[in-house]
Amino acid sequence: MAINKTYQTVTITAAGLTQAFAVNDQVDEYNIVASGGAVALAADVVISSSGTPAIQSTFVFRFGGGFTSGAFRMLFFGVELTAAQALYEQRITAVYNGSTWDVSINSDMSNGRKDIQGADIVDGSILNAALAGGITLAKLIASAARGYFLRSGVNGVIESVTASTNGTFVGGNGTDVGPLTMSGDATLNGGAITIANNAITTVKILDAAVTVAKVSTDLKTELVTVAFSFETGEVGAIKFKMPYPGSLVNVYAIATKAIAATDSGTVVLKDNAGTTMTVTTPIVFAASDAFGTAYDSAVTANNTFVADDLITVLTAKTTAGGKGLLSLEILRS
Repeated sequence: MAINKTYQTVTITAAGLTQAFAVNDQVDEYNIVASGGAVALAADVVISSSGTPAIQSTFVFRFGGGFTSGAFRMLFFGVELTAAQALYEQRITAVYNGSTWDVSINSDMSNGRKDIQGADIVDGSILNAALAGGITLAKLIASAARGYFLRSGVNGVIESVTASTNGTFVGGNGTDVGPLTMSGDATLNGGAITIANNAITTVKILDAAVTVAKVSTDLKTELVTVAFSFETGEVGAIKFKMPYPGSLVNVYAIATKAIAATDSGTVVLKDNAGTTMTVTTPIVFAASDAFGTAYDSAVTANNTFVADDLITVLTAKTTAGGKGLLSLEILRS
């Protein structure tokens, strides 16, 4: 059997409305509609009651939506509709509890309405299986301060943590992942690590880890001295073995005993294969060069060697007499 209800339609224009409905009205349901189907409010809408209500006195409103509230309010017995609720259909019920009106707003989800508010959803009632897809970060957090990240905190509760302080980095501390600050012998600034002066000690360096290529030229340079003679029975090849790889880059020769007269004496350098090294100035002592006479020359080719190679100093003089000392500048490699 059909039940005939009484309805009263209330049309609201942009001018808004202030209406108090009598508690003894014989109306089952009030239809609240927007003039022309859509209204941008220019004033508030305030709906309340008049008269003395009894417990369980009830007002039922079928709210048709279509209102753009903007800066203005739509109040039903003191409860304000949100901007989204004002746009869509709602069923609003006000029940008197003996001292105040209990107002419930239920969205009409027919026709694909999407105006359910978070406050209307029971906590913990939405399960993973109910989600059609993943939740984007934009939906997870509408707005977050710059420099924050999310982590699972105590009891798995998602929380935001700042890591924007200069000199911090995100890492594990044994319990959580969070912002950590470098301390000790190094500091972090904008991604650049600075090691404190005198922080690296010998014990921290792996044995044989510092190669020749990593040291300065001064540390790579060594001096090898070789005595030579133009005396009788002392002219010819003098060989010495190199214990490391490198190159002979300069030669300095000085007479430690006057060179005999009549003819000159020569000093020639040869590599392990017996190839003569190229010098910018040949080492040639003139006849009668006095003690302390010196010759200096760069060595530019055929001057490299590896460990255990033999370097030859070849002296020659027709008339015996005189001695000298070679200072060979070696550059390790």
